[in-house]
Formats: sequence, structure tokens, C-alpha cells
Amino acid sequence: DGRIIDIEFSGDSSHFVFGAASGKVYVYETVSEDDESVFDYNQPEDVTCVSAGPDSRYYAFGNQAGILTVLNVVQANWWDVDIGGVVTDVSFNGRGDYLVAGSNNNKLVLANVSTSDELWRTTAFGSVLGVASSHRGENIAVATDEGLAVYYERQLDNQAPIATINSITPTTALPGSSITMNGSASDSDGEIVAYRWHSSIDGNLSSNEIFTTSSLSMGLHIITFSAQDNEGRWSKNVSADVGVGDFPEAEILSVSDCDLSSPCLISEGSTIIFDGSAESTASNDTDIIAYQWYSSIDGELSSQASFTTSSLSLGTHTISFRAVNDIGFWSANATMSLLINGVPVSSIISVNPHPVQPGEDVFLMASAMDPDNDTLTYIWNSTTLLFANGQKVYENSVPYNNPINGSQLVTSENSVGSHVVYLRVMDSNGVYSESSQVIIEVLSPPLISASCGEDSGWPVANATLGEDLLFSALASDQDGTPVLYEWDFDSSTGDIDSVDFTGASFATHSYNVTPDDSFYTVVVRVTDNDGLVSRDTCTVEIIEKADTSKGKSDSSSSDSSLGSLSEIASPPIIGGIVLLVLIIGGVGYYMMTKNDNTPYVPSPKSKPVSGSGFMESVVPEVSPVKERKVVERKVVTDVMTIECPECSSRMDVPNVSGLQRVQCSECGLEGEFEI
Repeated sequence: DGRIIDIEFSGDSSHFVFGAASGKVYVYETVSEDDESVFDYNQPEDVTCVSAGPDSRYYAFGNQAGILTVLNVVQANWWDVDIGGVVTDVSFNGRGDYLVAGSNNNKLVLANVSTSDELWRTTAFGSVLGVASSHRGENIAVATDEGLAVYYERQLDNQAPIATINSITPTTALPGSSITMNGSASDSDGEIVAYRWHSSIDGNLSSNEIFTTSSLSMGLHIITFSAQDNEGRWSKNVSADVGVGDFPEAEILSVSDCDLSSPCLISEGSTIIFDGSAESTASNDTDIIAYQWYSSIDGELSSQASFTTSSLSLGTHTISFRAVNDIGFWSANATMSLLINGVPVSSIISVNPHPVQPGEDVFLMASAMDPDNDTLTYIWNSTTLLFANGQKVYENSVPYNNPINGSQLVTSENSVGSHVVYLRVMDSNGVYSESSQVIIEVLSPPLISASCGEDSGWPVANATLGEDLLFSALASDQDGTPVLYEWDFDSSTGDIDSVDFTGASFATHSYNVTPDDSFYTVVVRVTDNDGLVSRDTCTVEIIEKADTSKGKSDSSSSDSSLGSLSEIASPPIIGGIVLLVLIIGGVGYYMMTKNDNTPYVPSPKSKPVSGSGFMESVVPEVSPVKERKVVERKVVTDVMTIECPECSSRMDVPNVSGLQRVQCSECGLEGEFEI
């Protein structure tokens, strides 16, 4: 397969691995009856380095493309990772559970062999030429083109065991009494091989996990316990107090409302009541003469069995309580944990816009501060308005270094009025600030009712062309005053198309044209002092003047029987026509008789009908309005001829003074005239 690039034996010397420039990697048994490899891997890139683990399971190699590959020949699988550049060297630690690899682009990787998890990846100060790892892998030596570097990884170093004092019984005893001490230990990366009990007065006591002694000297002993693992590393000491002699026993009875079995949380500035007691358990020959309360942060707090304070500093306090008897023996310490938590404060700093028009969104900003520099949760609440999340409560957590937080409220047309929004902030310990609040004023648009015509009770007013109509608007505003009225008398959209009149709550208008559907839509728009706008509409129907001439008897009232003809043949007009006819007739008569003294006889006509006779012929026996008797009239023979202004038909009418009513026999036009 061409040039062999690198070769290495496994830690147990049972196998070796080598790679070739062709990209092939082979694993062979050291002693084999044939030339067959136990595992081979083929890839296109040039192999640049190989390494073997301490047993015959794991092997690794790097290639020209910067890929690090780890082979598991037992399970016949592999994983790889790209570290960039060209992989220059790879090395397993002595345990074979971690490996380190470097490349010529200054990259250095430490990874778990079985899981492929990278413990870290870093950049060396030069191009990596070679790497080496200690047995555990905590120490890594790296050769670069700039010099040598050594890295230390604490996680791969030997971890110290953990020791625990399970019990000491009793903790206070008279000299010569038996005391049993019980301990245990564990080691995450090894095993426990030794134990050590030690007294601050008597020195080393035992090397067993559990032992009993009755030889402790009189006095207050600080007993320590530790354990050693198989690599020689000792655990940290754990300790407990044991009193030998006539020692009192102290007890913390209560600290405000705290559960003494767990850390207690109290807000800064709160009044805390401490209560303790002590008594001699070995004999009744001594008396308690003094007490001591002590804080790990604030030092000595009190010399009384009970006391009250509100001045403890922020932070987690280990509170100790002990007592001394009249022979100078102090009790062991009774302790409890107390967290003095800072109370956060908050305030709403801006509301925009304010006041707000219905349908607009409101943006609120708030600031908060926590004395403990804790993460805060802002809790916004409203009983009447919804936030942008569609709920009446909105919560948002922010880190202590970001003291500004905001929320968004949504209003609608139904939100008119005053709304209270509350804010509290809560720290990670569940301590709340005092509630702050702001009142959101959602403005009310004006109320408007429009009326077309004098009768405001009807939505539609009737009018004729040219008739002046009175339009009025009744407006009110519960939180302001209407300041502007605008009228559009012929809207086509139901809104203001163009302003026809501005200023007052009433207006007059007349129409000269009848629309296609005979209706006009009138719009009045009202603006209040807050800039809110409301509008209302009413309707005007254009009707034609009523025609009442048909179906009426001659005996009816003159105004109701004339109809349209009465508009044309009103007295001034018919009088003018008659006067003109008389003048023309007079002139003609004069011309015909100035040389002839024979009396004028009208030329015969084809059965002319006098006005009275014609009227009698058209009056029905029973009127549509009410019954009337037909009165027979005397025919007057002295007649005069008139011409119908509608169809120019001539007719004879009685030549009598007074008001006469006629109807044209040709076109039916009715009217009256006076001689």
C-alpha cells in the first residue's frame, strides 16, 4: 500500500497499528499464524499519524484533511471529528479513556475515547508538532514550532474521597463514659484504603470507620474524621464537637417562623426573634451562667438566651448558639442556616400613550433593583385589560444587570374608562417587591344622534325639491366636550365624502335634484376635545308634489279639485288670458261693425259646450269624497269665446262677472278665471 507513515504498539503489546500514505490503516496481532489484519480502515486522505490504546480495543489516526478518527476494533465501529489543518500527532492517556490530538493550525483537542465528547478544544501558541499525555491524562505536554507547553486538566486528576461523620453518641459525657463514633467515605475514581479519627485534645483516636472509646480527656474535643483512597489522597476533614465532663448542652429553640431543619429565608430589615436554651445533661451540680449567639458574617450577636434583631447583613449566615456553666465548660455549638434576602423594589416609569384612544396599544416601561443582584421576574397584572399575550397577567424574567422591562396592553372600542395595571417583581428566592400601579385612561369617543328634518323620531325625512330642511345633531361626551361638527348632505359611502357645512350642531339644506333612488344619506361627524371622532347618519327621501285633481267632484274645495291645472291657470294667469281675448275680440268687433250697424251674431259652431254645461256634464252623481246633489244651472246665452292655453282649443263661456271654473273639452285642463 505504499509508504508507511507511522506505527505503534498497543499498551499490552498484543497488537500494533500502522497507516500508509494511501490512506489505509491496519491493526495486526503481534503473534499471528497468517498475514491477515484483524481490522483495516480505508479512506482517501494520506495518514499522518497513528496511536494505540493501552489494551487491544482502541486505536486512533489523523489524516491530511484534519480529520481525527478513533477505531474500536472490538465492536468494529469508529467516530471522527474535524480539527482542521493537518493532524500532526495523537496520543492516548495511560488509562486509555481519553486522547489528545493536535494539528498544524494550532488546534489542540482533548476528547473522551468511548463517547467522542470533547472535554475542551483550545488554540496552542504555535503549530502543534507532537503531543503526550500522562497516565490519567491530567497532564498534557505539547511540542510546537514556538516551544513547549504543558496543560493541566483537573477533571482527569485523582479525585479526593469524601468523608462523612454519621453519628457520635453521646456528644456530651462524663469522664470515663463510652462514646461511639461512626463514619463513612466514598471515592469516585478509586477505593478507600484508610480512615483517621482525630481529637483536638487527645490527637489520633482510631483508623476504623466505627469505634468506641471511654478514654477521652475532660474538655471540649473537636473531633475530625478523614479517609484515604488507593492512590494516597486524603479527603477533607469533617468535624464535630464532643464534650467530656460536666458540659451543658445548648439548643436553638426557634428563630422567628423558621424550620430549623433547613436553611431559613428572611427578608432584609425584618425583625427576627432568636430563642435558645441550655442545661447540664451530665449532672445537676452546675448552673448555666452565660450564652453566646454568633453569626458567620456579623460576628457576635447577643449574650442572652433570647434576643431580637432586624439588622443582620445580606447573605447566608451560619448562626451558632452555645452556653457556659459555672465551672467554665462551654457547650458544643448548636447551629442553623439563615439567608437574609434583599427585598427587590420596582416602579412603573412610563406609559405611552397616555391617555389612550380606544383600539390603540399601550406600552409600559418599568425599572427594578434587587439588593442581592438577583435575577428578577416582572409580574404585570390587570383585571380589565389584556396584555399582548392575550392574558390578564404577563411575566418576564430579566438578569440583574438589565433593570428595564416593558409590557404591552391591548385596548378595544369596549375598553373606555379607567383601568388599573399592577406590577410586582420577584427574585429567585420568591421574595416580592411592593406592588406599584398606574391608571390607564382609555378615552371615550363622543356619542352622536343625527336627525333629518324637524321630526327627530323618524330615521327617514320626506322633502320636496327646493324645500329647506332643518338638520340637527345631539352629541355628548362623558370625558370631554364636542368641539367640531361637520356635515355632508349627500354622502355616497355612509361617511364624510366632502364637508358641506362646518361648525354647529344644526344646519339647513335644500335639494334641487332628485337622486336615482330618491334618497339622500346625510352624515354628521363630531370631534371632541381629545381628538376622538364619532359619526351618525340619517336619510332624506325626495318626493313629488301630490296630484289631487282626479277623482274629486266640482263641489269639493277649490284647492283640492284643481290639481296641476290650478298651478297653471291661477287667477292672475287666466285673468291675463281673458283680458287678451277681450281686447282681440273688441278690436275685431269694432272693425266688423264700423260700416255695418247689424248686430253681431256669433257664427254657428258644431255644438259648442258652455263652461257651466261642461262642468255639469263631468260632475258625477256621487263624488269620491262625499255625496252631493247635482244642481241644475240655468244656461246663460250671453257668452264669450276663450282659448285653452294647453291645446289652443276654443270654447264659449258665459259672459258674466265673477270667478268661473272651466275644463277644456279637448285636453281636460281645468282652471278658473275672473271677469
